[in-house]
Amino acid sequence: MAGPTGPGKRYKGPVRQTAAYLRVSSRGQDEALQREAITRAAAARGETVALWFSEVRSGKASLRPELDAIRNLARGGELAGLWVFKLNRLTRRGAVDLLATVHELRHYGCQVSSVADHFALHGPMGDVVLAVIGAMAEWELETQRDLREAARAAAEARGRRWGRPPAGSLDQRAQLRQLLDQGLTLRKAAIQAGLTYGVAQRLRAADRQAEKVHSTGSVE
Repeated sequence: MAGPTGPGKRYKGPVRQTAAYLRVSSRGQDEALQREAITRAAAARGETVALWFSEVRSGKASLRPELDAIRNLARGGELAGLWVFKLNRLTRRGAVDLLATVHELRHYGCQVSSVADHFALHGPMGDVVLAVIGAMAEWELETQRDLREAARAAAEARGRRWGRPPAGSLDQRAQLRQLLDQGLTLRKAAIQAGLTYGVAQRLRAADRQAEKVHSTGSVE
């Protein structure tokens, strides 16, 4: 369900309203429970949710048009508060991303409230909670660095190459060129050559650059 004016557009109604953000990970999940719980919790604090935003996105999805629309409203000073069922509805990449999102909303005067987390994000207690989330974010980053270093050391100890694998074998590159010469689209050629579309795009761009250098004798 789209937001009040669609993703990324500014709401033109009364300023400083209260919004709610609902997110489910699949179309088989029902957002009605989140909506009902938020409505009750807001009413208990004497608040009315005027703007509802919802989307079907996994927690790892990088594109969140409805959440981006909320952030745009907050930057314009049009939101007094944002309700979520749980704080993890806001996050994309764990505590680091959550902390950045909450800090941004609070910076623009938008108070974030959670129904199911049982703690406040406003006042002195909110500062304590955010400090804990910040410590979790630091721990999360440090743990990720330690895991990467451990994996690197283990790979090097076994004599294995560390890092991103080569972008296609020589045979795959040759097959991709042949399929493109035959008139196939890049996407179809990539599938037949066993390459991802992104890798195929980079290989084609590299070939075109090489052809340009060969024909002009210079690199742009």
